[in-house]
Amino acid sequence: MNHKVNSIATVAADDYAMAKLKCKEYADARRGARESEVEVGDEVLLREEDKGKLSCNFGNDRHVVTSKQGSDIVCENPSNGKVTKRNSTFVKVIPKTPSLNKNDSPVGDANTQQRPQRVRKQPDWYGDVVIHALDE
Repeated sequence: MNHKVNSIATVAADDYAMAKLKCKEYADARRGARESEVEVGDEVLLREEDKGKLSCNFGNDRHVVTSKQGSDIVCENPSNGKVTKRNSTFVKVIPKTPSLNKNDSPVGDANTQQRPQRVRKQPDWYGDVVIHALDE
């Protein structure tokens, strides 16, 4: 009898866990939740408190991420060594710029194709009448 109760309890617990996971996936998809793109070693900017309408949301000091656990991020300011812990929503990753060689140009090369041009012609309902010359 006791064995039967334990098996029913485990089945109920498994069903509950599956239902809970399904609800979590639905809520995350509905909310647009996604994993944080911040990695250890990235340079980030920290969000500052709102000082007014014209103030910037993020400070000017660059910080380096030293550790990450879940959504908690620990970063250090290299200039003064101050360590700060923030949630990942309060940091902004500074994109790494690739170094350019002498042969590379930041703008596309000269052989890139241009956008296609439409064919310009006189409407058929004009017939043989010449109104003005079109670029042909």
